[in-house]
Amino acid sequence: MHMKIKLALYLILFFQIIHSVFSQNEKQFFQFGVTGGTNVSKLNRYFYNIKIDTLGAIKAIDVVPNKNVALPHFGVNSVFNLNDKFSFRAGVQYSFRGSNLEKPTKKYRINFFDIYAMQGFTFLPGLRFEAGVQYSILYEQYYKILNGSFESGEEKIKIKDYKSRPEFMAGLDFTLQKNLSVYARYTIPTKTLDASNFQLGISLIINDSKSDGKSGKTAYSLEQLFANPLAYTKLILHRNNLVELPAEIGKCLNLEEIKLNGNFLKTLPKEIGNLVNLKLLEVSFNEIEYLPNEIGNLSNLEFLKIDNNKLKHLPPEIGMLDKLRFFTIGKNELEFLPDEIGNLSSLTELDIISSGLMKLPTTIVKLKKLEYLYISNPDLFTVLPSSINPRLKVYLFGTRL
Repeated sequence: MHMKIKLALYLILFFQIIHSVFSQNEKQFFQFGVTGGTNVSKLNRYFYNIKIDTLGAIKAIDVVPNKNVALPHFGVNSVFNLNDKFSFRAGVQYSFRGSNLEKPTKKYRINFFDIYAMQGFTFLPGLRFEAGVQYSILYEQYYKILNGSFESGEEKIKIKDYKSRPEFMAGLDFTLQKNLSVYARYTIPTKTLDASNFQLGISLIINDSKSDGKSGKTAYSLEQLFANPLAYTKLILHRNNLVELPAEIGKCLNLEEIKLNGNFLKTLPKEIGNLVNLKLLEVSFNEIEYLPNEIGNLSNLEFLKIDNNKLKHLPPEIGMLDKLRFFTIGKNELEFLPDEIGNLSSLTELDIISSGLMKLPTTIVKLKKLEYLYISNPDLFTVLPSSINPRLKVYLFGTRL
């Protein structure tokens, strides 16, 4: 076995040993997806154009320029995430490789079925180094030359210059968002290889299988979350004496649920608005006095619970949450609700018990999907517009009116 293939196997073994030493029993999960992109191959060989004079003698030998071309590849792969740092990837792909010769005009094409396995190490948030081995099974090889006697204008001629072969592959994988990443890989040539190859492509995850049967990974500390911001979909920090949520929370772009009940938060950082995948936000029983305007950027938010705080007003941007269905703001010190509350077109449940409100904005009539309203001030019931949703059920301290 060639030295570089041995090196690849040793590298995989090294990663496995490091994993066994530093693994902290994080929840593991599989990801399955499709891949596709482009190949740029470099043929490590020379092509010659031999010129013959009228007497049949060699007149000149010119080295023919070998021009790299971009050709496609596509396939499927599966990633087994061992923990926040280590992963293992295996996949298959159909790979078009080749180059063009300018004089005479020839197009070399070598097509392979590639089977690969790589160990990965995440050294920066969202950025993973991967290395492993690949076996390329030769499917077809040929070159095309210009020939006017063919309908396509090119003649396809089969060749036998290349063989199926093992390869050592290394590269980087960068996560753009939850299910999408970009990768760059390079096939390092050995003595058995007469062509190296560079790949650039995208990987789209179409299925996650979590070992705990839940829909995502959960972080139970900020240290755990910030160590790999893109690895988690849930953050749960109830009663942790948290006095401030760091701005780094804005880098955790895959978060879908945040539960921070029973802490000492005064506000939320404006970077919270970066979490466009967030569906649930619970910050009850804190000391929140105001919300940042960027709260309106949470375009996928469906559940918002901010009861038992010290809120005196809500930002007008709250009306931008057009997917919000459940809104709990009871037991605060609110003086009024902004008119923009009427823009919450998906709202079905509103809890304003002991919120301090003495009246409701007239725009509440626009909440056509509102079905449950919880109040503690009976005067609010008497001022409800008659044109509000007829299916609305109003509860005063738990008793339906």
